[in-house]
Amino acid sequence: MSYWTILLYGLSIFLLSTIRTTEMTHSIDSTYTTYIVSPRVKVWKALTDGAITREYFFGRRIESSWKVGDGWRIWMHDPMNSSQEIIDSEGEVLECVAGRKLVLSWRVMWMPELRSFPEGRVTYTLDEMGFGVTRLRMDQSHENPVEEHWLEMGRKGWAAIFSSLKTLLETGTPLPPIDM
Repeated sequence: MSYWTILLYGLSIFLLSTIRTTEMTHSIDSTYTTYIVSPRVKVWKALTDGAITREYFFGRRIESSWKVGDGWRIWMHDPMNSSQEIIDSEGEVLECVAGRKLVLSWRVMWMPELRSFPEGRVTYTLDEMGFGVTRLRMDQSHENPVEEHWLEMGRKGWAAIFSSLKTLLETGTPLPPIDM
C-alpha cells in the first residue's frame, strides 16, 4: 500500500470513530415529525423569528443571531407578573444551515426544578417534500438520562407547539391556548 492510502485509511477510521463517539454521547429521547403545507423558507422563518414564535408558541418569543457559537433565548411572560418577561429556555447555536437544519443546546430556565437538569440538544431538520409541503423533524436528546415523566411532559409540549405552528402556517391562525 502507498503512504497516501495508509494515511487516508487511518484518517477515515479516526473520523468514523469520532463521529460514532459524538453520536453516542447524546441518545435521542424524543422525535416529533410533522408535514406542513408551507414552503421550507416560511417554516424556517417561523422557527427563528420571535415575532412569529410569539403567535404559535403560546406567547413565547425566540431571539438569536443564529450564528454558530452564539446564544439563543426564548422569552415568556412572567407567571407572577405578566408585564415582565423571564427566560423560558436558553442555550447555544451548535449548527445552523439556514432553511435546512438547526442544532441547539437547550436548558429550561423558567422552572426552578429543571435548571439543574442536564443540558439537552434539540435538532430541527426541514425537508421539502414537493407540492409546497415541508417536513419538519425535531429530535431531542440528552447526554445523561432524564426521568421518563419529564420527557413525557416535553413530548406533550412539543406536540402542542408544532401543532400550533402547523395550524398557523396553514390557516393563518394558531391554536388557542390549550391545557396540556
